[in-house]
This record gives sequence, structure tokens and C-alpha cells, in this order.
Amino acid sequence: MSLFKYLDPDRTDVLRDAKIRFSSPVVLNDPFELQPHIAGFAPPEWIDTQLTRSLPEVVEESYSKVPPELRPVLTKEALTTFCEGLVPIARRLAGERLQLIVPAVRDLLKQKFDQLIGILCLTESPTDLLM
Repeated sequence: MSLFKYLDPDRTDVLRDAKIRFSSPVVLNDPFELQPHIAGFAPPEWIDTQLTRSLPEVVEESYSKVPPELRPVLTKEALTTFCEGLVPIARRLAGERLQLIVPAVRDLLKQKFDQLIGILCLTESPTDLLM
């Protein structure tokens, strides 16, 4: 099987030196090539699970900071009920915060792809228009 590599006519050095470069994604002719797609980081179910799982620990830690003279008024059960009421707000805020960082993570991944990934484009067709 023959493979073809398209180069500009002034790139005879590739033939002379028998070296092929692996191109950075930045120089590819398709602007969507290697663009990371990130829709989000955590589904609402995962956030709910994490919040529910951490709730007893948060209540224990918070209750340990309640002064002893206030504990008859603010029971651990009342604090638990109050914290459970905050879960929907915490869920919304966590989801919003995660969505805010999606563009930054996408940009960081793109930057790292451009720095660390090299692509060798070859084709079996000597007349491939995309090459």
C-alpha cells in the first residue's frame, strides 16, 4: 500500500533529509480539528449524591462549633433539617460554578493539545482534496 504526504513545492528538504514533521493542531486546515467538546463536568445526579453523602459530616462539624449554651435551642436535628433545606441551593450553585469553568478547561485542553500533540497526515489517494 502506498501512502502520500502533500507538501508545498518548496519543501524538497523533506525528500532530501528523509524527515517528516508531525504538525501541531494549530496548522491544520480544519479549524474544528481536535477541538475538545466539553458539555459539563458533573450531572445533577452526581452533585446530589455528593451533597447527600457529605451532609452528615457537615452537620457534625457545624454542630461541634455551636456553643454549649445554644445547643438546647439549636438541636442537631434542627441543624440537619436546615442543612437539608440548603441542598437545592447548593446543587444549583455547584452546577453554575462547574459550568463557569467549562470554557477555561476547554481553552486549557486546546492549548495543551497544540503544545503536546503532533499529527502526521497521510492518505492512500494521490488526489485527496482534503490533503
